[in-house]
Amino acid sequence: FNSQGQLSVALTHLKAALALFERYDQVREIAHVQCDIGYIHLIRGEYDAAQHALQRSLKLAERIGDEPLSSVIYSNLAKLATIFGKSNEAEIWYKRALSIATAVQDREYENRWNVDLAAVLQEQGKLADARVCLVRAMRVGWTSRNNPWIGNALVGIGSYRLVQARAEQTHQSRRSRILAHAERDIQRALAIEELDAQARIRAQFVRARISLLHGKTSKARHELTTVLEEAHTHELAA
Repeated sequence: FNSQGQLSVALTHLKAALALFERYDQVREIAHVQCDIGYIHLIRGEYDAAQHALQRSLKLAERIGDEPLSSVIYSNLAKLATIFGKSNEAEIWYKRALSIATAVQDREYENRWNVDLAAVLQEQGKLADARVCLVRAMRVGWTSRNNPWIGNALVGIGSYRLVQARAEQTHQSRRSRILAHAERDIQRALAIEELDAQARIRAQFVRARISLLHGKTSKARHELTTVLEEAHTHELAA
């Protein structure tokens, strides 16, 4: 549902499933469905509802010892913390999530959460640590030969290069080279047909920011309009 932008439909089905599981006191199923509900509220920008659902899910997951589910909840709580500007808290949650994902060899989440953690670390100015995360994310994509994961890593790398370029104030030629690399990363990511909706929107947003750094304000405005339209189509918070 998420990749197709049918979040409202998904939420309706999940709430119906939750009511059924609650009727028969199916604790594990309740925990999983609450996590899914929380995630949908999160990406739709309904943060209070997201936090309520995720906290309930986490309480149940920890009670029954469901570590893989706990790791997913940790990552969602990290996203919430990021939205509220709590980057240190987000870093802790992502590292907890990644610790479990690595232990159980969940390659998809290793890829996703390394990219997300890299963004948090960049915000804190920890560029060397962010680079390590992005290398790990790309390695997972390449070794798994998974194009969407490779694309997700490329979006993260493009964003990383953008931060590098913004910090490069003295050497214009070096700044231009970094931006050119960032553009290529984003173009490669957007060329991947299987790239999921959220990664594609992030890529388009990075592309708009690159245009702004080039001083191409009209182009950046057009690209930002595309980002907003895509977010609206997929029912995602812009």
